[in-house]
Amino acid sequence: MDSIRVRAPATTANMGAGFDVCGMALSEPFDEFVISKSDAWAVTNETACRAATDVDKSVFAFVWKAMREKFGLPGSLSIVCRKGIKPSAGMGSSASEASATAFAVNELFQLGLTRDELVFWAGYGEAFTAGQPHYDNVAPAVLGGVTVTYSTHPLKVKRLDAPDLACMLVISEKTKPSTAFARSVLPESVPRKDALANQFTLAKLLVGLYGRDAALVADSLDDRIVEPARSKADILPHLIELKDVARQHGFGAAASGAGPTLICMGTEKSDTLGNAVTSLYASNGLKTQLVWTTPSAQGVHGV
Repeated sequence: MDSIRVRAPATTANMGAGFDVCGMALSEPFDEFVISKSDAWAVTNETACRAATDVDKSVFAFVWKAMREKFGLPGSLSIVCRKGIKPSAGMGSSASEASATAFAVNELFQLGLTRDELVFWAGYGEAFTAGQPHYDNVAPAVLGGVTVTYSTHPLKVKRLDAPDLACMLVISEKTKPSTAFARSVLPESVPRKDALANQFTLAKLLVGLYGRDAALVADSLDDRIVEPARSKADILPHLIELKDVARQHGFGAAASGAGPTLICMGTEKSDTLGNAVTSLYASNGLKTQLVWTTPSAQGVHGV
């Protein structure tokens, strides 16, 4: 095999109090790539959403270099991108590129890696964007469903089937600062009451996930530590107001990854929620795109 077409899903990470631990694959949007063996490095974009083409700035290249060195692989890669996931928006754009690279290299060079091993190698792409590996985006991008990372040394990830959730992505025109900045605004210490509140909320989220209880998961989307700090730093546009609006319609709301995309989760699609959210952001002078989606049982795969 000299070439493979790969599809990788968008992801939402953290899911409220599950910071750096929980993530979920989404059925839409998604990226598609044609990844081929080549004598020279090349990345070509065919859509308005664009991947970095410079080898020194490319998530693809970071994963490829790590795998090439480890497994003694020859040549290089040529990648044609049809990206549907907006970069730097908190929907796992870099995780999509990282997971697609790990998957394609495994197939093209017949390395025989397991899915769990692909999560490890895709983590190199997150290390490129965030300074160190974080698996809450790449794990669901590789495995699909909902993933819970419960150890990083050694890497241990549990995949769960997602509840039957209706998810609405709130994609604003606001630009997210770097992942490094989004992490830099987080507090070094927190009040005991906030830490305890997050423990209870995370427990509720995990119980909802294990029981595939969509209503309980939607009700658990709260966070007393990360989201308040990032909201204060103006990274998460009007998240506090969005949570109130979502709650009035039986939904929960959270930041998707580091933002600025936000996500509402409930048991079934609600046009009245969509209208209310559009009005909320219009009244604050922000244009938004609302995308209804569902959890994806499938991670990165060949098409």
